[in-house]
Amino acid sequence: RTIGGGHVIDIHSPARGRAKPTRIAALKAMDNTDPAPALSALLSVALAGVELGVFRHTRNLTVDEFDAVVAHVPMMQVKRRAGIRAFSLDRWQTLRDAALTNLTAWHESAPTSPGLPEKQLLSSKDVTAPAIVGIDVSVAMAAELHREGELVKHGTLVRLPNHMAGKTSGDDALWQRAIEILASSGRVPPTTNQLAVDLETDVRKVEKILFSRTQSRHVFRISKKRFFGPDAIRELGLVAQDLSAETDNGRFSIIAFRDRAGVGRNLAIEVLEYFDEIKLTRRFDDGREMMASPAKLLGADENAAPNPSETQGRESHPGGAPGLQIR
Repeated sequence: RTIGGGHVIDIHSPARGRAKPTRIAALKAMDNTDPAPALSALLSVALAGVELGVFRHTRNLTVDEFDAVVAHVPMMQVKRRAGIRAFSLDRWQTLRDAALTNLTAWHESAPTSPGLPEKQLLSSKDVTAPAIVGIDVSVAMAAELHREGELVKHGTLVRLPNHMAGKTSGDDALWQRAIEILASSGRVPPTTNQLAVDLETDVRKVEKILFSRTQSRHVFRISKKRFFGPDAIRELGLVAQDLSAETDNGRFSIIAFRDRAGVGRNLAIEVLEYFDEIKLTRRFDDGREMMASPAKLLGADENAAPNPSETQGRESHPGGAPGLQIR
């Protein structure tokens, strides 16, 4: 029995927080039959952004109708794997300011660190709902600030342009011993726990010293507990490149990489996941394809002869990385 009537405002109602002021404000913004003003109002109150695909679905708009709406509403669009999330220009500026404030605070609290992981750029108490904003948005923000010179990006780490990682007394000697062990270990370096035992020191100190050298590419952190020396990680990058060049579609499997590299399966997975993270490779089911040359992302020996496969145009793949677009 229908006691009263009404109209549907949102078909994606959250299970919790339906009485929160932010939720009420969102409902009021969406309670407009004209989609363009509704989207504009929603962007102004949606601190975590608006999923444009969800908005279109809720409004039952055709592609042309939706494109017309988006063309009339100023916004910042972040292209993500799951779709496009939009922010009002004012909100995006607030997130930019918070990101730089967060990075400044990181440098003050960790002066010996070479930088902050880009996915943590918007993880701060100064940023509203960082878990909702998400890693993709944080990575896209890092890319924009890097392009504008507001920060410097090295791999997946970001730092302010004037930041230089400091050193403490005794670190140099420990570093020299650590890099010697890594160099002698080749493609199967010890974990930081194993390295700490060999160096007869605390594992946290080992991690701190190695992490401080990642910015200069004297060492590469491929996982939480594993660092590679530069020669070994570049060799593995070339292994991936060679395997890709040997197949018709440019894709290779974990098993093929494991066997060619001469490492165990778990380590092979760690390495390939790191390559995915720095956008050297891209994953397809259980396979990978190259997105860039190892020389570009991992550096190369200046005296080495160029690898012909580096000129085969594999850097043209889009890769699905988060991107930005102002409309």
